[in-house]
Amino acid sequence: MRFESPLVLVLAISSVAGCTLVIDVPPAAESDAGAGNRGGSGGSVGTGGASTGGASTGGASTGGASTGGASTGGAGGLPPGCSADCDCDGDGVQAETCGGGDCDDDDPNVFAGQDTYFPTPSLRRQFDYDCNGTSDPDPALDRRVDCTLGLVNCDEAQQGYFANAPACGVAAPWGRCKRGTLLCEQNVLDNRVMQCK
Repeated sequence: MRFESPLVLVLAISSVAGCTLVIDVPPAAESDAGAGNRGGSGGSVGTGGASTGGASTGGASTGGASTGGASTGGAGGLPPGCSADCDCDGDGVQAETCGGGDCDDDDPNVFAGQDTYFPTPSLRRQFDYDCNGTSDPDPALDRRVDCTLGLVNCDEAQQGYFANAPACGVAAPWGRCKRGTLLCEQNVLDNRVMQCK
């Protein structure tokens, strides 16, 4: 079966055994527009046309900017999930990656200028809640009372640890001295945790 028209592809498939497939593509040159139309038609009818491996499958819509573009990495180099003001944990201080003073922008308790002391360490910074590189004990707790000075020097007003102040997050006996019959004695009030920032 043959057609002489240069724009027609004919598939002649017989139902009997030994059938032959005849594809007649005349050698006459076609315009780019004609070739594109023919390839698109063939793709919609058959399985090997241009629409299968063409631009619609592997083109810009699949691998273009929408997949690997700026929307994945955040605008302006911000950390993923961070708002435009670069305060990812909502503590009011910008992250260090944006030039701010927040050394852990996943923990709202950690930021430069933090003035609260904590009894437990942070997840990433231990007891450096104020981002100054050190663990600073609470001055209200960082003191000691000495009840070994005898009755004459027994100070019953001051409170503190009976030994040196413990490490951050560690509990130790806390109290004051009291006058006994013969000695200045320890009056333990509680076990108090050293808080730091």
